[in-house]
Amino acid sequence: MSASKKTKVESIEPLDIKGSNMFGTFDSVEALVESFENYSPSDRWLLSLGHALTINTIVNIMVKYCDGKAVAEPIPSLFRTINNKTNTKKEV
Repeated sequence: MSASKKTKVESIEPLDIKGSNMFGTFDSVEALVESFENYSPSDRWLLSLGHALTINTIVNIMVKYCDGKAVAEPIPSLFRTINNKTNTKKEV
């Protein structure tokens, strides 16, 4: 077979997911969703919408382009955390 007819074999790389340092983290999706209860109904709806769209987009990219694999890199929060929740209130 000539060099011009060889097919290029592409390796599938895992999706490289990096965390955001703007927010704290939660131990589970359930804990994250439960934290939405601290907000007004309209804010809860927007938080839920953002959460669902983000999760669906990540899953779609993983399946479509990365053979369902991902590598996660947590980033430390800019804010001090207490019991895995971000302390955004100003301490007096």
